[in-house]
Parts: sequence; C-alpha cells; structure tokens
Amino acid sequence: SYKAEITYITDYMQKSGYVVLGIKGVN
Repeated sequence: SYKAEITYITDYMQKSGYVVLGIKGVN
C-alpha cells in the first residue's frame, strides 16, 4: 500500500514535470 502510493505520487509528479527529491530513494 505504501509503495503503491509512493509510485503513484512519483509517476504523477514526473508527468507533471516535477522532480520528487528523495522519494525514489525511499524504495
């Protein structure tokens, strides 16, 4: 569930043109 939310947020941010700092590193 947690990973799913992180993946969704990361994907959303990437599509929006933003860089999520640290989020990818959590996995």
